[in-house]
Amino acid sequence: MYITIVPTLKCMVLSKIVHSFYYDPEIRALEKRLRQPLCFLPPKDWEPTVNERLSKIFPSRTLRKAIVNLFMPISLEVVMWGYDHREVNSGFFSCMDMWHCFRWNSRGIIDREQTVKLIVAKIDIRMPDRFFLACNYKLKETILEMWKNMSEDDMERVTGMVHSPIVDRWVHCLQEGGVPETRELVEAFLGVRPIYSQCSRSTGLRVLFPDLSMEDRFRCLMCSIRHRETYPDDLRYCLSQLDSNQQTEVYRRHTFWVLKSFLHWPVQSAFLDLVDQMWTFLTMLDFGDLLHVILCQIIMKGWEDFDYIYILQNFWRQSPARFKDSIKEARMYEPLRSVIDYGGPEPFSLDLLSDFKCNCHLNDKIIYIEIVVVFRVYHSSVV
Repeated sequence: MYITIVPTLKCMVLSKIVHSFYYDPEIRALEKRLRQPLCFLPPKDWEPTVNERLSKIFPSRTLRKAIVNLFMPISLEVVMWGYDHREVNSGFFSCMDMWHCFRWNSRGIIDREQTVKLIVAKIDIRMPDRFFLACNYKLKETILEMWKNMSEDDMERVTGMVHSPIVDRWVHCLQEGGVPETRELVEAFLGVRPIYSQCSRSTGLRVLFPDLSMEDRFRCLMCSIRHRETYPDDLRYCLSQLDSNQQTEVYRRHTFWVLKSFLHWPVQSAFLDLVDQMWTFLTMLDFGDLLHVILCQIIMKGWEDFDYIYILQNFWRQSPARFKDSIKEARMYEPLRSVIDYGGPEPFSLDLLSDFKCNCHLNDKIIYIEIVVVFRVYHSSVV
């Protein structure tokens, strides 16, 4: 029951335009001045500057709007890269110093493996950081070469710190004169302990996946999801590599996380189709959390990279009566009705929700983007 999405030509072209403009010095200066990446800012704070830059090249307002709408998901891609690789950067603005190394695929998201290969080859980036990346992405020949040529100071840093479980396993085996077997890497991945909280638990899972047995694929993916750090595109890819029974089990145990990954650019068009197949797994709690994400974290924050009004209206209409009834006492019910009942000829205006201030207590399942990233990626990064 896995759904495959092929990007449209429009998606690919618009993504390329946004990638080039997002690195514009004026946009970079804007983010530094506002002390936040675009994806965490109200569009009114940055859209005028972006529109002014675009208007010099694209006279069409319709085209400019389509381009502007993709700035937030592209910004979020960089944010998620920075968070998942926090072991080797000191925050978002440090991460953006590597922008020239980012490689983007045809779907408009960062090709993490190709990006890491490029960063690892850059001698102007610290050796230990390149070594950590090489270990997490299983670049065996590069790892051995770096280990052989590492300076005493770099060796002390590499061997004297707690890293991700995968890096620690590589370091241990290299000190013993060998390299880790796949089985050792699997056990290291599954044996994550709290001491690794400052390191990504799941970086490199996608690279490890093809070498795993079907059983180990399932175990590693379930472990990754439990730790609440699975990069959405990696989650979707890993799901596609499981058999149908395993996929169903992931859907059953982690319904919210799977569906939430389909609210990310560029696969939102598949969300409703997937929901239609997962009502038997969806709980009332998950239903409420998903409504909260779509309404409070996406629509009310100005995300327009997809028609989220359409998603919310149809998600609600598809839902069982008992699920709808469970929401009627929630604070978000009135603004939710404003969106669900809207059928005007003009685009939905956020002014209709201006009286609603969301102070919902977020379920910990939603933390990945809204809280953990902001706190851990940015607390030491503003310049």
